[in-house]
Amino acid sequence: MKKLLAGLMALGGLGFAGCAVEQGDYIATEAFELNTACYNTQNGLAPMKAALAVAMATEIGRLTPDVDLKKIQVQAQYHWQDALGLTDAAKNQCAARGKTGCPNTQALLELQNPIINSTGLVRTSTLDATNFATDLIASLSRQAAHLQDLKNNQPWRVPANNNAFNMLSVNDWGACGEHVDFTVSGDKPYNQIERLVFFGNGSTDASKSFGNPFLAPVLNEGRMAIDPDPYLTGTGSSSSGTVTNACIVYTSSLAGAQCTCEGRTGTFVRLRTGTYSCR
Repeated sequence: MKKLLAGLMALGGLGFAGCAVEQGDYIATEAFELNTACYNTQNGLAPMKAALAVAMATEIGRLTPDVDLKKIQVQAQYHWQDALGLTDAAKNQCAARGKTGCPNTQALLELQNPIINSTGLVRTSTLDATNFATDLIASLSRQAAHLQDLKNNQPWRVPANNNAFNMLSVNDWGACGEHVDFTVSGDKPYNQIERLVFFGNGSTDASKSFGNPFLAPVLNEGRMAIDPDPYLTGTGSSSSGTVTNACIVYTSSLAGAQCTCEGRTGTFVRLRTGTYSCR
């Protein structure tokens, strides 16, 4: 991770193509060339949505938010709030892949509950839970509209439904941080980029990272890459005696460890099983 709220970053670098790109082509977006883009977290929203892409690809084995996410209500302190939750299809897929309960994906989705802000566990400047929930719901509709537009006007770009993601390797190459490489089986894996609209910030332009600098899409024949934060996705490790610069982490190995968040020092305390906040 280069800088910034490391614990909120599950950076994207999905290896995909845009528009009329052919299989085997390679796209380097602005985020690769201009590292300052990595500082634009949109108050935690951008890296959190990229984190969700990482978790879903790893646990569910696909990036189909239109199939795997649904609108639900979560109970906050004094009210019910609309949010997105996992469908039974997603949970069944996770179980079939040995990841019962989709734990990482579920943990990230639970950060839509404003109780994390009202109880002081997470500052709204780090992540505004209500804004996160509202944005995810809008993004699901935007993704559906994008896919329908492709079906009507550019059917050759419509992604298939039989693609499966499997992690290949993790290295230190990427737009803003660690780089997780996936193999993608199934038909026209390069069209899976069209499903990234959900994880972006309102844009349908792959060359502009869908408005989310933490996605930084690339394409390499039959392979895709996502740049996750190791603390949110469990792809990295921590060493004792160090201070972790992160506001939220997803690894029990850092429970009680020293941390810094937005200039404050503290220790990681449990938000829920496997999820910890720097307080």
